[in-house]
Amino acid sequence: MTRTDPLARAVFALLVAACFGAFILTQRLKHTPTPVQHFQLTPRFSPTPSGHIKQERISFKLARADAVTVTILNSAGDTVATLVRKRPVARYKQFSLRWNGRIMVTPR
Repeated sequence: MTRTDPLARAVFALLVAACFGAFILTQRLKHTPTPVQHFQLTPRFSPTPSGHIKQERISFKLARADAVTVTILNSAGDTVATLVRKRPVARYKQFSLRWNGRIMVTPR
């Protein structure tokens, strides 16, 4: 008959408890709503005279009320335009913007 070390049993029990706790936390995080919901963007946008879609439509909802800043970045990550700065947006209310490539057209 082999005897197990009490320390080994304690470490094993702690590992099992930690795995169980991690599983519960992961399940809870999986069902937590994301901060930005129902994000929509115009699939193709060309503000040039030859382009047929002259305005970009940006729309989203927030899971909780907050002040938002909407910034347009180029492919290098540089700021091209800031459409809205610290504007209050209500919880679960659709917030929409239109941008023509130079200036913001209308916030809704």
